[in-house]
Amino acid sequence: MWAVYRNHTHIIDFLLENGADVNIRDNTGLNAFELATTLVHYQSALMLRQRAGMDTPKEKRKELYDEFGGHVINGLYRQKFDFELFFYYLDNNVEQVERKIFYEKIIKER
Repeated sequence: MWAVYRNHTHIIDFLLENGADVNIRDNTGLNAFELATTLVHYQSALMLRQRAGMDTPKEKRKELYDEFGGHVINGLYRQKFDFELFFYYLDNNVEQVERKIFYEKIIKER
């Protein structure tokens, strides 16, 4: 199974270089890209997008967020975050992004 950890893009790089199947889904139905997205692992999602061509169709992004954002799934809490900003940066291939920026809008709304 895919291992997606914050700041561990070298694991993804290793898996991609060694022919890992990027279409495998976990028991919640998420592939590696969707898992990285719902766990707010921007660098992992960016690498999977750039190296493996993975993405979530624009019409499915909010649905994915609504299903997983703010829920505990398989023992992992999926925080609420600014998914629109997350995908904006991905769509524009922004390389260096601090994770905290995706929470600023949510914090302000509280």
